[in-house]
Amino acid sequence: MTTFYRAIFLKIIIIQALAQQQCPQNSFYAIQFLSCVCNQSYFINFLNNCEECQTNSTSSAPQYQYQNGGFSCDICLPNFYYNERQNQYDVFFNQVPVCIECPSGTGTNQVNTQDSFLISSCNICLKNYYMINPSSQSPTPSSAQCLPCPSSTLSSGAQIVDQSVCNSCAVNYYMAKNSIPPSQNNNNQGVAAQCLICPNGSGNLEGPNIQGDISQCSSCLENYYMVFPSIQSDQQIEPSAAQCLPCPSNSFNPKNSQQGFCTCYDQNATPLSSQVSSCNCKNGYSRSVATSPLSSSGCSRCPQGYYSNSSTSYKCMPCSSGSYTNNDQSDCICNDKSIGVYFDPVSMACNCQKDYFGNPKIATLNTIGSCTPCPKKFFQVTSYQSEIMKSKCELLPKLQNLISFNLVLAAIQLFILV
Repeated sequence: MTTFYRAIFLKIIIIQALAQQQCPQNSFYAIQFLSCVCNQSYFINFLNNCEECQTNSTSSAPQYQYQNGGFSCDICLPNFYYNERQNQYDVFFNQVPVCIECPSGTGTNQVNTQDSFLISSCNICLKNYYMINPSSQSPTPSSAQCLPCPSSTLSSGAQIVDQSVCNSCAVNYYMAKNSIPPSQNNNNQGVAAQCLICPNGSGNLEGPNIQGDISQCSSCLENYYMVFPSIQSDQQIEPSAAQCLPCPSNSFNPKNSQQGFCTCYDQNATPLSSQVSSCNCKNGYSRSVATSPLSSSGCSRCPQGYYSNSSTSYKCMPCSSGSYTNNDQSDCICNDKSIGVYFDPVSMACNCQKDYFGNPKIATLNTIGSCTPCPKKFFQVTSYQSEIMKSKCELLPKLQNLISFNLVLAAIQLFILV
């Protein structure tokens, strides 16, 4: 018994496959009807082919294929209506009435069938519109009359006369006042919400739909970054919007960002932060950063033995004698790493620190002690000398003054004796 049913099922599949190969273009074989069926939005023409419906119209369902022609595209798409109607014979034999778009801001509740073709079927207001007059079928058919919601307010559409359907704010606005429905207004007329634009580069991720204050502006617009968050109303604190500043040149920030700094276009630029406020090539690189998001990097790595950083104005400079570059080529390291030796970014050379003397510029790698401490109490080195002849210990100022005083005193005594 099982084998018998399997054989029947296999035959059905084979018949279906063969029939589907014979179906005309834009149709498919419906096994439940054992017939080819036109796809949705296609109709059977007199050549027994599936032809696409005219603009703004569709067929009521996938249609059977008949030998002598078939049904037509008898439905207008949503928000369209029949401009005129032919007799029933014309409708069924593809004399399709023209589908016209509803007047500005108006629409239909559903698709328009053969029995719903008048302009009065445009009886609702579309999204972000409100109704001032309903549609009418007599004495002359007319559509609803809809106007755009007042500036910066939004609606989900309308089916009745009421401006209070404009009850939410556009993105990057805050709601100063709620909408007022007719039942709560003395003149029985609805009033739209009052929305004000967020200040100075601030905004929000979603337009508010409840009354609030300027603190609803809690994010920053595209290509701005936040330096201080918004503050909500309090008994002792006035509300404030997020404080946002424009991104520095050659950088960007995603739309409506809530935190973080801008990002430089150039991947080889130093990341922006509270300490870095402009886009420059990062340490170990030189030239100019990319000036657009689609540009390739304008920063080039320094050659071996060269370094760059903010002190070199991001230009590649060679390390002086007695030094070599560190791993990221952001600075030079003195060959002598002992106490008393340092790399001076001003003179761009290895020098002795205060109270040391010597010549670290001639030191080879792993040399120790190229700078020697000055004798205590009696001598000191002149501060930050770059020339070896000046990098020496000198008499302490007090000792120098004492010697000078004694010399003057001796001269006076000699003068008196003479």
